Amino acid sequence: MLRFFREKAAYIGWGIVIFFVATMFTGGFFLGFGTNSEKNVKKENKEVFASLGEYSVDVRRFNQILQNSLFQYQQKGGRLSPLYEEQILLNAFKATLEDQVFHIAALQADIQLNSQERKSAETEFILENNIKSKKELKRMLKERNIPYKIFSNDLEKQMIVRKYKNNVIASVVVDDFVIENSFKDFKLDMFLVKKEGGAPETLQGISQEIFSDLFSLSQKDVIDKYQSIVTISFVKSDGFRSYTSFNHALRSSLVSFKKNVYLEPICSEGACFIPVVRDVKVNAKGEGYNEEKYAESLAGELRVQRLQEVLLDVLERYPLSIYSPEIKAVYSKSIGEYSEALTTYQQLLTANPSRFDIHFFRAQIFHLLDQYAEALKELEKADLKSQLKVEYDFPELHVFYGDLLKKKSTKEAVSQYDKAYELVQNDLDFLPLLQKRYEGIGHSKGVAQIDQRIAALEEERQKQDAALQKESENAGSVTPQ
Repeated sequence: MLRFFREKAAYIGWGIVIFFVATMFTGGFFLGFGTNSEKNVKKENKEVFASLGEYSVDVRRFNQILQNSLFQYQQKGGRLSPLYEEQILLNAFKATLEDQVFHIAALQADIQLNSQERKSAETEFILENNIKSKKELKRMLKERNIPYKIFSNDLEKQMIVRKYKNNVIASVVVDDFVIENSFKDFKLDMFLVKKEGGAPETLQGISQEIFSDLFSLSQKDVIDKYQSIVTISFVKSDGFRSYTSFNHALRSSLVSFKKNVYLEPICSEGACFIPVVRDVKVNAKGEGYNEEKYAESLAGELRVQRLQEVLLDVLERYPLSIYSPEIKAVYSKSIGEYSEALTTYQQLLTANPSRFDIHFFRAQIFHLLDQYAEALKELEKADLKSQLKVEYDFPELHVFYGDLLKKKSTKEAVSQYDKAYELVQNDLDFLPLLQKRYEGIGHSKGVAQIDQRIAALEEERQKQDAALQKESENAGSVTPQ
């Protein structure tokens, strides 16, 4: 259904990529660099692990993004705890989903590439990845068991998505009219017209008839006349709304309006709106207003909004189904569907009872729901199971458990913080965070221990830096023979 306002945009839960950034052509995505690490999260191997209506979400694309993200993270030397694994998994899924959404939109808009655009895409890929020639590219693909046709199809799909996004962005024009209206708030009433089933053209035709009758009939008479044909209701405004909170279609209709005069119907899937402006108020531009900078910022905001509208529209017409329990659990949690997340985490736990990280994630949700007793039960199980798989233990578990335990027992909290210390005693980033926990419960011994450890690590790092500096100076002072 058409949305006038942007409140539900937050449901998306991820940022839209406006411009086709270079990283989309990074070789790691297409050539599978860094995918053989044993530390990587297990790949999703099901052919259909998620779908949008009748469209399958591309599992190969997901694995490409996931493995490349993990490889980049590990290259930075980051500690890959289950928390980071989940976040990387979620981000990879959202990126894949966004790709699929815009590809569906591009297909429906009949976006195609000509032969020159296809050739340019491959040339761009070769140049950006410092590959000498097409021959070398094919050799690299062969070494990685990636058929050239699959690579070419993937590349074309990304180019189609880019072309579509650029077209959407180009449709957002910020001129003097838009700039002036962006400082206005509008009070709108509207007729909402719906009709279950039937062709969209039928609903649009009826809405056009209603629009015409509104100039000669009262609101009540219009409703009485059409309520046996369509579902029709009058929605009264609950206050003023900013121009930038309106969707693209409504903003476009406000190019020309008069107060208390109905605007042409705006239709989308299954519904039409017939708006009328009741009142307008103008906001001050503020001190130091710079129109050029403001216009640039406004254009960026409206372009993102337009892409969000496309994304929401596709998600509404093609509902998301997730069949992978691992992804379903973390995605459900990320959008606040906690009951679904708890159920799915339990399914994962039933399939693999030794996974103590699942207890941690369930505890997170119970904590968000203010069910502290349940959270403590889950953390107790996680703590016990972690002792059986010490190589997979992670400090966040014990910090979280300690934070909840300190409400009833400082001694038990210290025990958990001590376990966390054993896992992070060489981590200069994590140690200060843990030290604050000790300070919070007045555990001076723990505070002093971390002070000493940080000092020792910093001294060791200074020695290493000095050694490297000396080595560099010696290398620079060598006179070539």
